[in-house]
Amino acid sequence: MKKILVIIFIIILIPCRIHAADTLRCFGDLNSNDEKTLEPGDTITLNMGVSGYSDVQYISDAVFSFTYNPNIFELVTDEGSYLQVFNKWITYKNTSTKVNDTTQRVDFSIGTTVKNNYFYDTSDSLIFAKVKLKVKSDAKDGSTSVVAFNGESYYTTFEMDEQNIPTDVYDVNCYSRNIYLTIKAPVKDSNALLKSLRVTNQELNPKFDPEVNDYSIDVEYAVEQVYIAGTCAGVKCTVTGNGTRTLKEGENNYDLVVTAEDGSTNTYTVTINRAEKGKELAYLISLKVEGHSLDPNFKSNNLVYNISLSKDVSTIKIYGICQSKKCLINGDGIINVSKDTKAVLVIVETEDDTKTYTINIKREDSLDNYEPNETGNGSFTTFLWVIFIIMIGGALFYLYKKSGINIKIIKDKKDDKDKIDNSWRFK
Repeated sequence: MKKILVIIFIIILIPCRIHAADTLRCFGDLNSNDEKTLEPGDTITLNMGVSGYSDVQYISDAVFSFTYNPNIFELVTDEGSYLQVFNKWITYKNTSTKVNDTTQRVDFSIGTTVKNNYFYDTSDSLIFAKVKLKVKSDAKDGSTSVVAFNGESYYTTFEMDEQNIPTDVYDVNCYSRNIYLTIKAPVKDSNALLKSLRVTNQELNPKFDPEVNDYSIDVEYAVEQVYIAGTCAGVKCTVTGNGTRTLKEGENNYDLVVTAEDGSTNTYTVTINRAEKGKELAYLISLKVEGHSLDPNFKSNNLVYNISLSKDVSTIKIYGICQSKKCLINGDGIINVSKDTKAVLVIVETEDDTKTYTINIKREDSLDNYEPNETGNGSFTTFLWVIFIIMIGGALFYLYKKSGINIKIIKDKKDDKDKIDNSWRFK
């Protein structure tokens, strides 16, 4: 009976051992903090190895590869290498091949010649290698994949005989595994505008507007250098072109390029015209309108101003003083301004140059300046009060007639004065 049981046990055990030897299988998975949707800057780790159980097989080496999109991922270096291998196995070969614009293939061959580095007897898994990948900062939205064990990938397995000599050495193929991922790039700011643009001690023409890209400045020959400073308005934007500039005679063109977070660009151009030596520029050193304030305050190289006039003003008096000793001013003195006059021009001329100063006029009672309010204006309010008083008077008169109030005035015999008899008589 015992012999029968032993035979039955052996019959059952042998298939189990053979089956156990065949349970080792290649696997490739991705450790990305359990996230399958990745953003630029995220890192993931590709694990490649075998899983299953064997109490008789040894694994001595492995040949494997993986592919990724180099436009989306880059290999991350850790301690001098982006490859971590099992138990300090030797890397025999490490090659990288560009397949096409969207595929990069990396091949490895690793193994050991040291007996105690063999892999043997596990119920868990053996990770041959770990490779870290990082999503590039400029990665776009879309789908991608990382393929583990791409191509001819295998591991070598064997058993030991009683004299510890390898036997039944053979290769086990690893079939490729495609790991799908979604890349979700954060929305990046596209604002490529400047929020300010300044040139030291100079006024831009026209006045700075973020939507205007071209500006000009005229300076005297004595101005040899200027500092240009532009500040961008967007998030994580940059500006190139700021700094000190040395001027040559004549035209000097400088570009300021604003780059938005999303990579879009916008170019502003500042043209600085430096006068030739001895040339007289037609600038004013003073400009005033009697009884009125200029907006903005006067500066020689600012050519546009605003003033506000009440509806009854029909003339203004303009005072201008030239910077040059020899100049002619047209448009100063007493100037007639009708209700339809929108601007007054003050033209300054020298032998070498001409400048035009513009004074824009806004009427204080114009419809453009009218802002309605809840109470209305004063005259309308007075009109309402008159109507209200008339209605109250009419109502009192109606009550008087309707109720029949009779007021008699009689003579007081004592002092011969009028006295009011407040008697009431109802009809």
